[in-house]
Amino acid sequence: MRALGLEVNDTNHRRVRRKIVQLKLDTGHFIRRSWTTQQVPEPRAIAPTTLVVKPSGSSRTNRTRLHRALQEVGVTYRCVVRQPGRMAGTVVHAPDRSHQR
Repeated sequence: MRALGLEVNDTNHRRVRRKIVQLKLDTGHFIRRSWTTQQVPEPRAIAPTTLVVKPSGSSRTNRTRLHRALQEVGVTYRCVVRQPGRMAGTVVHAPDRSHQR
């Protein structure tokens, strides 16, 4: 409205809207956004930086981060325990992708 040199008020708003309809102008490029709603960006992929072979003596990958990374690539996570209360290691089963390409 200001760019048209009009005072911003209800009357001018109605006049402009009527003229837009009368001239059949496309207003599809105007996107109405709510002031109260925040758009949350989609989380970034972490699999490429998490699923790497670390040097010996490095700290372990955070369990939650590891599960998320495995889920991103479609791999099932499963632990193998030899003695109750003591973790022997992990077994990761990757889906058979030999038929793809």
